[in-house]
Amino acid sequence: MKKYNLLYILIAGMMLCTSCSDFLDTDSPSEQSKENLYENEGMTRSAIMGVYSELAGTYVYGQKMSVNWQGVSDIEQASGYQEDPATDKTSDSGAANYWCDWYNKTLQWGYIFKMAELASTAVDGIRASKAFNSGSVAMKRYMGEALVLRSLSYFELVRRWGDIPFKEGMSNSDLSNVYMGKINRDSIYSCIVKDMKEAIDYLPWVGELADYNSERITKGFAKGMLARIALFAGGWSVRDGKEFPAGANVERYPNTEQNPGMEEVGEYYIGRPSNWRDYYEIAEQQCAEIIGDPENLIS
Repeated sequence: MKKYNLLYILIAGMMLCTSCSDFLDTDSPSEQSKENLYENEGMTRSAIMGVYSELAGTYVYGQKMSVNWQGVSDIEQASGYQEDPATDKTSDSGAANYWCDWYNKTLQWGYIFKMAELASTAVDGIRASKAFNSGSVAMKRYMGEALVLRSLSYFELVRRWGDIPFKEGMSNSDLSNVYMGKINRDSIYSCIVKDMKEAIDYLPWVGELADYNSERITKGFAKGMLARIALFAGGWSVRDGKEFPAGANVERYPNTEQNPGMEEVGEYYIGRPSNWRDYYEIAEQQCAEIIGDPENLIS
């Protein structure tokens, strides 16, 4: 009899522990999984707005990139510098008076990559959703915005730093695809041009829908941005010959006029992709469509 009593106690204890475990292993009702988030149009819109909010950050377009570090170029001049810029070592000035500050540059690098990561998360989430794959027009518009925001992030990184770490998708939770070396800028430009072309198909013209005004990414904005990206992709830039030697796909700047700043220095040279004309044709086509498309009512 005692043996049976002991057996009953053991079984009851096991059931109690199992019930306790099931009770404690619960999900928070306020936490949304990626699978649920991008099946709902309202939540997807909120996620996209979160990426937009990064644009206004101090170290992105809110101040530093659009004002402090952008001024003084071949098309504009800012005043207030000393007669000898070399003696005024301030890291918040433009190109004509630039003095590197690693604190500022690290923040700039980090915030732009943060925007790229948030946009990539949205792209992957939307692309995997049933709503998007079933043909939801709203989800396609959100996909277009996410693709443009990701492309904009990587465009800013490439045009400022050249060859950078790049991946098309979001980071894995185990960080297995986070620590990576830099990738040739030509490959990066090729990827973001492809993304921009896809995005354009999803987006409406400005004013076509009430929500899509000048404060949202529209078809016209995407076309103009693609034209700008294409001009940079096909243009001349400084290249590291030690890391990425010039080959059949790269054209070196001849510098027959001996222009200052265009000569080769050590392993570094000025080059452009051999298919640069393809990129210029993309820019020409996109600009022509902005002007000539009858659906663009503000052209």
